[in-house]
Amino acid sequence: MQQVVVILCVLTMLGLALRVLVDHLTHKVDLLSTRNVFYLGLINFQFFPISVSLGTDLYMKKLAPADPAHAGLLFLVMSWVFLLIFTVVYRLGWFADGLARLVRSRFPAPTPNALLILAFVFLIFGTFNRLVVMTTPLINTLGGIFSIGFLGCAAGCAMWAWLPRLWNPVYALPASFITLVSMLLSMHLSFGRRDLLSVVMACVWAAYWGYLRERGNFAIFSRLGAIAAVGITLLAILSATRGEAGELRGVDQIMSAVDASQVRSGLQRMATIQDSGPVTLYLIDSRPDVIPYDTLHSLKYFLTQPVPRVIWPEKPNALGQDIVTQAGVKGLARGFSYGPGIMGHIANDNPYLALPLYAILFAVGIRFLDRICSLNMINPFVMIPVGAGLGELLAIPRGEVGLFVFRFLFMFLTAWFGMWAVAKLMIASGIQLVAPDVEGQWEAEEGGEGEEGVEHEPGPASEEGFRSLSGYQVDYDSTEGRW
Repeated sequence: MQQVVVILCVLTMLGLALRVLVDHLTHKVDLLSTRNVFYLGLINFQFFPISVSLGTDLYMKKLAPADPAHAGLLFLVMSWVFLLIFTVVYRLGWFADGLARLVRSRFPAPTPNALLILAFVFLIFGTFNRLVVMTTPLINTLGGIFSIGFLGCAAGCAMWAWLPRLWNPVYALPASFITLVSMLLSMHLSFGRRDLLSVVMACVWAAYWGYLRERGNFAIFSRLGAIAAVGITLLAILSATRGEAGELRGVDQIMSAVDASQVRSGLQRMATIQDSGPVTLYLIDSRPDVIPYDTLHSLKYFLTQPVPRVIWPEKPNALGQDIVTQAGVKGLARGFSYGPGIMGHIANDNPYLALPLYAILFAVGIRFLDRICSLNMINPFVMIPVGAGLGELLAIPRGEVGLFVFRFLFMFLTAWFGMWAVAKLMIASGIQLVAPDVEGQWEAEEGGEGEEGVEHEPGPASEEGFRSLSGYQVDYDSTEGRW
């Protein structure tokens, strides 16, 4: 039976990959969309590691399920029901499409020079939060989230300005500096990989939406692959040098401890070691017979995130930490947390309630994000904030679900309001945000007179009340969200 479950898991992974490819080739859903990032997380942190565990009978210490085949079969049923509900709600666009039409950027797409200024400002903000706020008691957690939101913005703005003029040193030198420093700073005092992953994915996201989306499949895969290779190398370095005791290291300590063999070791570790798969099987196997349901724990954990534990010591713990205590696992660092997996969370949170509710909530939220992207695809003031926390979105299927959703939303809001505030300051300081000819078109679109003799034919985004730039219009039906 275990081998049958493994085969079905592999077929499910292939089905998800095929769905992504077909939707990309038929222009239904963009290749780099939040839906596809979520699918990638499901494959990487659920289906693949569970296939490996069941196929090799390798499980976590003291977390082996009593009946792996039965747990694996239940995992498949839960996953298929989740994906069915998610897909139906995503396609229907319940609530999400109407909410997306309310999202308006206050600014048109800026010039490349303005983007580089934005990137430098956000690099300064991110550095301050990473080096100062993150080391300040009580607000250190928020400082860490703020820092990644700002560093993701810095890297995204730099990449958006740089890639269309790749070999121009005026843009290449400052943009490459900002991007690399943002990635290195995200490694500072970080045990987990999500901070660095968020900055790397912000670069990939900005490269795709800012330039590569219209360049053809070869350019998309080759150039995104080159950007991702730099990020994967840094992720491998962090994986190989972060140790097992949970200690936090500065970026100087991390880089000084690196050699080629450790990079290879880090790549191997990322490819083979994912605890979320076997831990998910353990949770499915042990609930509710061994340990009772904790109904909607992930939702409660998400809602209580803003409250410091110093103020409310009894607030819900992370499920990944509770597992350590419940299973009696010894010899781990204080505060160690397993990755329960999204299906493990659902199994713990009472699947009869949590499975349909979580599937609907994720479908509405992800559809909303993809919808605002389809309506504002040329405007970095909308697109870059969406990409600022994608490392958290990718990691949601691994768990801790409540924490990662909270961090993603906070990074998105940090980036959104941060870009708005800096743009207002730039305008107040007399810095040119957009080219004069474009500014005239934008003013005309807003109801002003604009420049004489300039004809501006509204594109699809303008018909829905969104600011757009005629010079960047594409043949895209924003009402249907497709070409």
